[in-house]
Amino acid sequence: MSVLSDIWDLKFYLLAGAIGAIYLYVKLVIFKYFDRRGIPYERPTFPFGNVSGVFRGKMSIGEACAELYKKHRQSPYFGMFISINPALVINDPEIIRHVLTKDFSHFHDRGIYVDEKVDPLSGHLFGLSGETWKNLRTKLTPTFTSGKIKQMFPIVNQCGVELGDCVEKVLKIDETVEIKDIVARYTTDVISNVAFGLETNSLKEPNNEFRRCGQLVFASRPLMSMLSFFMPSLLRILKMSVTDIRVINFFTKVFSDTVNYRKQNNIKRHDMLNMLMQLMDKGYVETDDANEIPKGKV
Repeated sequence: MSVLSDIWDLKFYLLAGAIGAIYLYVKLVIFKYFDRRGIPYERPTFPFGNVSGVFRGKMSIGEACAELYKKHRQSPYFGMFISINPALVINDPEIIRHVLTKDFSHFHDRGIYVDEKVDPLSGHLFGLSGETWKNLRTKLTPTFTSGKIKQMFPIVNQCGVELGDCVEKVLKIDETVEIKDIVARYTTDVISNVAFGLETNSLKEPNNEFRRCGQLVFASRPLMSMLSFFMPSLLRILKMSVTDIRVINFFTKVFSDTVNYRKQNNIKRHDMLNMLMQLMDKGYVETDDANEIPKGKV
């Protein structure tokens, strides 16, 4: 019994020592980041830095930054800590212009969670960084030209017509309309049509599988959401996925099945999926043809 007690005591002391060492390292090294560089900064607290209100759910990250900005608005820039991560907030318009234009190559990373192997859906333009982001952005830029958007407009327009019909139908039953749910279903129909080439009819069938998985994307997972923003490196180390595994499996299967079906049946459609298939097969998106859109259609 005494041996087990000694083992547990040893584990406790090791854990306490590790926590103490981490605390001292953060306090004396990480939190002195701006001190060593002579940059004014807001004094942080362990372990939340300057965003403890965000962790407690009392304010958004935007509100936290706005409060700090008001305190340091006379400085051209100042430092803050998002948890234990140092962040530089720039107030001077001239410096901002340099960051967004001339020196953008040094500042394009978002610093949020991305792990394409564990969470494939995290590998999007808003999260990727470095050369991976640059290459994908270069390839996807042609998909957002005015010509391509015009090609997809009839699809969006048809969804709009169905939205109008849905609202009229509801108004005949009740003068009060739960517009949030209806607009969410409309958005689901637009995304499924434009991005996947699928007519999910969420306005008519609100409980279809595509709609349910779409709701899971935005389901509340506060801890994972905060970790993905404040401690992305921890999620990568632990190989944890921010996106629900059911969502990953569903959309991966839908994408794969739809691509295979189109290839087998030689189906072409003016939507996002068709352009992604061009990228997969040719490495580029075909340029707009001025004759593709008949006059008067848009």
